[in-house]
Amino acid sequence: MLTEETRRLQADVLVIGRSPQSGVLGRLRDLSYAIVRDAPCPVLSV
Repeated sequence: MLTEETRRLQADVLVIGRSPQSGVLGRLRDLSYAIVRDAPCPVLSV
């Protein structure tokens, strides 16, 4: 969903962050490699 929305918006950069929380926010850490690999623009991980 993130990479699709990035394409739709024609974003210049995608910023993702880490979260110690469980649930959806916590799973972003596990998906970060896939996001970086599939993103149509540079990805900044903070």
